[in-house]
Amino acid sequence: PQVLVNARVKNENKPLLKTNEVITAEIAKTEASLNGMGRVLIRPSGTEPVVRVMLEGNDKEALRKQAQALADLITDLLG
Repeated sequence: PQVLVNARVKNENKPLLKTNEVITAEIAKTEASLNGMGRVLIRPSGTEPVVRVMLEGNDKEALRKQAQALADLITDLLG
C-alpha cells in the first residue's frame, strides 16, 4: 500500500525541509519503523505551497497515521 498526504508550507520555507533537524530526525525514525519493508518519500511540490509526504509499506492504516504525523510536523515547523 501507498499513502500520500500533503503538508501546507510557505514556499519560502521549502528549502528548510532538508536542513531542519527535527524533521530529518522524524523522517529517519519513520523509515526505521518500516524495518526495510517500505519507504518514505518527502518532496516539495513545484507548483503548490505544499510538501508531499508519501509512505509505502505493509499496513495501510499505520502508514496513514505515520504520514499524517509527518505532514502535521512539517506544517507546524514550516507552515
